[in-house]
Amino acid sequence: MSRASTSTTGYLPRATVIAVVIAAVCAWPVWKLFGTPGLVGLLVGVGAALLGAILGHLPRFFVRPGPHAMVAAGLAGVGVRLLSTLVLAGVALFALSVPREAVAIGLVFTYLSLLALEVRDLIQLSQAEAEGVEGAQEGADGAPTR
Repeated sequence: MSRASTSTTGYLPRATVIAVVIAAVCAWPVWKLFGTPGLVGLLVGVGAALLGAILGHLPRFFVRPGPHAMVAAGLAGVGVRLLSTLVLAGVALFALSVPREAVAIGLVFTYLSLLALEVRDLIQLSQAEAEGVEGAQEGADGAPTR
C-alpha cells in the first residue's frame, strides 16, 4: 500500500481522535467559564471543524490514483474545507443560543490541529510524487540522476 492511499484511508480515524482529545482537554476550562451551555458550544465548534475537515478531504476520493492528482485534490480540499467550515461556523454562531466564545474555542483549536494533519499528509504526498519522478528518470536513463 502506498503512502498516498494510506494517508487517505487513515485520515478519518486520526482526525476523530484529535477532535476528541481537543474536546476533552478544553471541556473543564470551558465548563468552569460558561457552564453546561459552554460545553454544548464547545462540542458544536469541534463538530463544525471536524465536519469541515471531512468535507475538505472528500476531493481526494474522486481523483485517479497517483501522487500528483492527490496533491492537487488535497489543495482543492483545503479550499473546500475553509468554505464549509466558515458556513458551519456561521450557522453555529448565529443560529444557536450557546456562548460564542465556547464555539470559537472548539472551532479554532480543532481547525488548526486538523489543518496541520492535512498539511502533513500533503507534504508526504508531494514527497512520494518527487520520489516517483526520480525513480522514473532513473529507470528511463538506466543511470542515477544524482
